[in-house]
Amino acid sequence: MLSNMLVKFALVGLVLLPFAGLAAEKATPAVPATKAVPATPTAPATPAVPAEKETIFGYQLMTVEERTAFHTQMRNAATDEERQKIRLEHRKLMLERAKAKGVTLSDTPMMN
Repeated sequence: MLSNMLVKFALVGLVLLPFAGLAAEKATPAVPATKAVPATPTAPATPAVPAEKETIFGYQLMTVEERTAFHTQMRNAATDEERQKIRLEHRKLMLERAKAKGVTLSDTPMMN
């Protein structure tokens, strides 16, 4: 009698086992194998200084209108030589402005 009862429990367990696996899969969301999940939260992707400002020498000494005008001048320049001339004039102006305000600009190389 005890052996019959054990056999019945074993059979019931074998029948219910696949359903238990399905319930476990639905309880925990699947993570795609190709996507890595970071262990800790990361900093936002936004840089502290917008990229457009980093590319203009002395941007911190310029107004928004001056930056826009500089971008327009660079876009309208037909040749690399014209763009280089605009950069040199702009650099000279920013160095003079920095000196007048007592600010030191970094010696980052000019873009070619």
